Amino acid sequence: MTTKQKVRIAAVATAALATTLVGVGPASANTSPSGCGTPHFVNSTGIYTVWDDRVGTLTQYWGWCNGNLRNWAHVHLGSATAWETKVSIQTPDGVKHGTRVGRYGNDFTSSPTATMDRRTRARVEGTILGPGQHEIALKVGVTAYSG
Repeated sequence: MTTKQKVRIAAVATAALATTLVGVGPASANTSPSGCGTPHFVNSTGIYTVWDDRVGTLTQYWGWCNGNLRNWAHVHLGSATAWETKVSIQTPDGVKHGTRVGRYGNDFTSSPTATMDRRTRARVEGTILGPGQHEIALKVGVTAYSG
């Protein structure tokens, strides 16, 4: 068996185990970026690896941030760790707003964005680290458009 095959088998097994052991649900209510008040849920969807293993939840919120109405995206990963995991708010023209890259964590948000006057959705892409520090690619994940 080649090293590449061993890594792929280990990654698949790790993702399957993580999905089984972790009740991967929506992020907690304390997912507000700095300067923002209580988050208000918009929508959410699962986060999946390229092998269709669910590893987390992507959620879109809105709320008041420093007196301004804003929205943001939140990533919650089960037992996986972010590694070049990008989260953002996307508008129908394809532009990504408030993009942040998560590294070495399993809960993080995009920057609050001034896009409340448009239809938006949360977006996640990139890679994660499974147990054993194996890099696993994510499918691009998006929630439904709001509004």
